[in-house]
Amino acid sequence: MGKKILLISDIPGYGKVGAMAMIPALSFMGYRCYNLPTLLVSNTLDYGDFAMMDTTDYMEKTIEVWDRLDFDFDCICTGLLSSPRQVDLVLNYIKKWKKKGRTVLVDPVMGDHGSLYHGVGQEMVAAMTKMAQVADYFIPNGTESHLMTQEAGLAEGDWTHPSIDPLRQLGAKSVLITSGLQDQDDPVIRGYDAKEDRYFDLAYTRVPVSFPGTGDLFSAILIGLVLQGHCLEDAAKKASKAIHAMMESYQKTSDPFHGIPIEQCSDLLLKSI
Repeated sequence: MGKKILLISDIPGYGKVGAMAMIPALSFMGYRCYNLPTLLVSNTLDYGDFAMMDTTDYMEKTIEVWDRLDFDFDCICTGLLSSPRQVDLVLNYIKKWKKKGRTVLVDPVMGDHGSLYHGVGQEMVAAMTKMAQVADYFIPNGTESHLMTQEAGLAEGDWTHPSIDPLRQLGAKSVLITSGLQDQDDPVIRGYDAKEDRYFDLAYTRVPVSFPGTGDLFSAILIGLVLQGHCLEDAAKKASKAIHAMMESYQKTSDPFHGIPIEQCSDLLLKSI
């Protein structure tokens, strides 16, 4: 039996985002997945019309049940959170597991391309800065990085050229900024590996199509590789290669808003990692 990973993220009724993107990839990589849903969403937001239900009350009750059952986890990964109240709930739960030495990955899902996602309020920016304090691996995109460090008075540059060090000042250990630009405006993943005390940049080539859930899938593959012993740079390189191969393979799909059909991509994932 593989290591146990708790996913704290949203669940769509239709589409491959949040936990529905992460569970198939991690299961294929041999992990046992637990899921604590933060939001129930009718479908991916790209369709333009959707329904949402906050699950904070359910989360509180589930945590109580899991504590009575003595459930244990090797790693916790967080994604989309719905409110400052939910952030505080998750933060306190994670602190319990940090005392036991568990690995924590935080993806502070809030926005992209310079703005917040629809339905995400400015109050979430301040709340999410607190999540950096418990993150062994902190994985914002350029927009999220800039919003949080700007909120904390630490921002350097803008969202297209984000910096690692302000995120480390927030408390994050290892950091990956998953979308930014180099000086020549080429896309880059910018990283810092706390275990090796080393910065790195990974250039990549864009695929001319947009799928929801690619960030969630990237996080899943990345943490799966890290838990197998790969260094952060190598894990990021392989995860990026896998996402690129999947996007290329399905870029002509008739329904990109659904996301990448991960269950059909096991061969591409295997070749990439």
